[in-house]
Amino acid sequence: MRYIGKPPVKYSATKAAIMQFMKTTVMIYASKGVRLNTVVPELMDTPYTKNLFKRFTGGDGYADFMRMRNAQVPTGSMGDASDVANATLFLVSDKAKYITGQKIVVDGGITSLTGRA
Repeated sequence: MRYIGKPPVKYSATKAAIMQFMKTTVMIYASKGVRLNTVVPELMDTPYTKNLFKRFTGGDGYADFMRMRNAQVPTGSMGDASDVANATLFLVSDKAKYITGQKIVVDGGITSLTGRA
């Protein structure tokens, strides 16, 4: 969604491929009543976040790490699994019956930032 100063080429290419797959596939199935959308989470507080921290730091200073990560998000804190689940539940509901071929970014505004990683 944005360049953050690191070269995650495989990750970026995969994310782009998934979004383009959705856009192409929606054209095949839209006339059959099938809706396809993609939920795109950004910084999320998950068990994986804590595991990565431990793996790369040895486990000390997690509270400081979380403050730093939360400060990167315009809303002031990372999202969590429930934020992604709520977006997904909306998309599969009848309230989203006219939404197809879209990416829904769940990010607390982080992809709107410029000049900051």
